[in-house]
Amino acid sequence: MFAQMLAGNVPLAFNCSAGKDRTGIAAALILTALGVPRATVIADYAATYRYLDTAKLMSLAKAPANMAVKSGDKIASPGAMMRDMSAGAMRAILAADPRYIKAALAVLDQHRNGAAGYLSDELGVSQADVANLRRMYLER
Repeated sequence: MFAQMLAGNVPLAFNCSAGKDRTGIAAALILTALGVPRATVIADYAATYRYLDTAKLMSLAKAPANMAVKSGDKIASPGAMMRDMSAGAMRAILAADPRYIKAALAVLDQHRNGAAGYLSDELGVSQADVANLRRMYLER
C-alpha cells in the first residue's frame, strides 16, 4: 500500500468485508504516517458508524451455509461465521468502537520509536518515505 502511494499510483483502493477492520487499520496507518493527529485518526475510524450497513451484514448470516465456486469446491458464505453467534457477539464484531482502533494504535505506540519505528521496522516505510508521502499528499 505504501509502495503504491510512494510510486504515485493513486487513488488507491483498499477494502475488507465489513470495511472497518483491515480497512480501518490501513487508513489509520496512512493517516498516522501523514502526521494526522491521533484524535482525528480515531474519529475517522468511528465515522464508520455513519456508513456501515450493519443490518445488511447481519442479514448475511442468513445466507446459504455454502456457496459453490467455479472449481466445484465449497467455501463458507460471508455470513457463515456469524450464523451461530449471539446477537451481542455479532454486534461487537460489526461495531466500529473507537476502543478497537485505540488498541491497534497502542501497538504502534509500544513499538520501539513509536509509530515511526513501527512503520520503519515492520512495514519498511523509512523516515525518508514518510517525508516523501507528506510532500506528495499533504496540501501546503
